[in-house]
Amino acid sequence: MKKWVMVFSGLLVSALANASDKVTTQNIGMELASDIAKESVLACRKAGYQVSAVVVDRFGIVRATLRDDLAARFTVQIARDKANMSVTSGPKSGTFRQQRPDIRQELNHIDGLIVM
Repeated sequence: MKKWVMVFSGLLVSALANASDKVTTQNIGMELASDIAKESVLACRKAGYQVSAVVVDRFGIVRATLRDDLAARFTVQIARDKANMSVTSGPKSGTFRQQRPDIRQELNHIDGLIVM
C-alpha cells in the first residue's frame, strides 16, 4: 500500500509541475467595439429610433458606449443593462425573454440587468 501511495504522490507532483496556471482568452478590441456601437446607433436612427448602444466584452466590462444625439439619457443605462443580461444569459436578450418568461420579472430586480 505504501508503494502505491508513493507512486500516486509522484504522479500527482509530476502532473502539477507540468500544469499551466494561465488562461488565454480572446476579447473584443476597442476599434471593433466602437464600430459595433456606431453601426447599431446608425441602423436604429435610420429606422426612426433614437437609442444608445453599449458593447461589453465576455466578462460584462464596457468596451464602448454611444448615445445618439436625441436619445434620452436613460437609454445608456438601459443599453448597458441589456448588454449585461446578454452576457449573463448567453443568447440574445430577446431570445432569452421568450424562452424564460417565468423568471423575467425577478431578473429585472437585479442591479445592472434588464430583460426587455
